[in-house]
This record gives sequence, C-alpha cells and structure tokens, in this order.
Amino acid sequence: MKKSRKIMNEMGFVTLMGYNKVGDNSAPNLSPILAEPFKENEEYDKTFGGRIEERQPMMSILLPREFKVHHPTAYDHLLSNVHRLTSNVDIHETLLDIIDNRMGKNRPEGRGISLFTPIPTSRSCFDAWIPKNFCLCQYNATEEDKSNYHHSLSAFLSPLRDLLLSYPCLNVDTLHCNVNYSLHHSHKSVRTGMRDKRNWTAKMAERISPKGFFTETSCTIRSLRNLPLSLLVRSRVDSNGHSHSIPFPPMIINADGDCGTIKVFILISLIIIIHHQNLDTFCTCEGAYDLHSKIESALD
Repeated sequence: MKKSRKIMNEMGFVTLMGYNKVGDNSAPNLSPILAEPFKENEEYDKTFGGRIEERQPMMSILLPREFKVHHPTAYDHLLSNVHRLTSNVDIHETLLDIIDNRMGKNRPEGRGISLFTPIPTSRSCFDAWIPKNFCLCQYNATEEDKSNYHHSLSAFLSPLRDLLLSYPCLNVDTLHCNVNYSLHHSHKSVRTGMRDKRNWTAKMAERISPKGFFTETSCTIRSLRNLPLSLLVRSRVDSNGHSHSIPFPPMIINADGDCGTIKVFILISLIIIIHHQNLDTFCTCEGAYDLHSKIESALD
C-alpha cells in the first residue's frame, strides 16, 4: 500500500482526505487502483479501524496533465478541497462538470458540490447528505465515557516527536504541548458499525463504551530559522490513554515569517507561489528561502 501511494503521488494523484461514504451501497472507489485484492474480513470489520475504513475509503483522482493548464482555477479549487468534507454526491457533480464541460460556467443546483468549486470549511454531514451512522464527525466525550481514561503527556509526545522529525525545517527540541486537551469520539452508530437504521431507538439506548478516542491538543515549535509556529495536533488513543498514534499531520494555526502566509517571491528566474496550508507546504517554503539565501550569499 505504501508503494502504491508513493507511485500515485509521483503520478500526480489528488487524494481526498475528507472523503466520507454516504451509505453501505456506495462503491469505495470509482475504479480499482489498489495493489492487493480486497478480501472480506468480518473480524477486522468489527474493529475501530475497520469501521472507520469502511466509511472513509481512499478516494483519489488523476487528471490529465493539461487540465491544470486549461482550467487553473478549477484545479486550485480541487487542491483546496483535499481536506474538506466530501462525499459521493460531490463526485457525481464533479463527473458532470467533466462530461458537460461546465468548468467556469453556471451549474444547476444539485445535491453535491463539484470538487472544481470551493467547498465550505463549515460543511456538516447533513449538508453533504451523509447519514449519521456513516458520518465520521467527532462528538465531545462525556464524563462517563472518560471515566477510565488517564491522559499521559509523555505517551502523546513520543509519537508526535517521531512524526515531526520527518520535517527537516523544524527544531523538534523546541516542541512544547499544552497539558490541556479535548477528547472526542465518533457517534455510537458508527462505533457499533450500524450499516442501516433498523432498531435505531433500541440500539441508541444501549450503553456502549468507546474503545478509543481522538484527542486535540495545541502545541508550539520553532523552525530552524527560529520562527515560532502554533500547531493543532490530533491523535488517536486507546480508551485508557496508554497508546497514542498521530494519523494526521499537525495543522499550523499560526506561523511567523514569510512562510506563514501566502507569498510570492522570485528565485533567480523562477517565480514560486507559496500557499501555506500545512507543515508540508511550510517546509517547502522554508527550504526555498534557505536555497534563496545560499544563492544570494554565493552571488555576493
């Protein structure tokens, strides 16, 4: 799977990180692109990871190279929608855009929103036509849910430091995380793997303890140029709080310096447009500035 993703990235696939299926009868992908055959695994389907994977399969799109040249605005919108909540109905609208050549034109109102147009950051599962038993939006954990949970800052910091070491522009020794955190989990119907709403009332009345949570913590760190960054970090943790993993790269809340905002600068004859969204783009920008400084020093 890692090799498949690497090849896909090299080919220019755009992967929708916020893609959420709308139901059990919706195909995970438009076409089979995974290297290994799909096998039914009832035991895995009952696990936390299996139920999340069932509702959020990988959805990737590969467009012709000429597309970004002929439709630059539509392509920019597609990239900006990568981390937005999307569903099958949006794929439908996107395909209609391609079939009917609707890029840059007025579109009839449909259930979904084309990926070639801006998708609101405030979008809910209701807006995206995703039923509650398939919606992966997170709910605040109740005091009863948290009764057996004991937060360990060291258990949280260990995988976070390992992840941040993969970003060459950061000084991991300056990492500091807030002791305060918030705890979330998915809806009970998702945690129990409900594929339809039969016996909904009775099942919702049952007491089912979460097997895991997502934590949300704010952290600060400095770049190698000593610029401060504020990060929002989400981790996946077991119900006791003993084992954390960081499934998503931390997002930058605020960052000082030129790479913390949208900038355009010229490097010799190359114009580089930096649109800061996450740590990857920030480090790309920092690396470009570092190269720019080295070239200026060499020219001096």
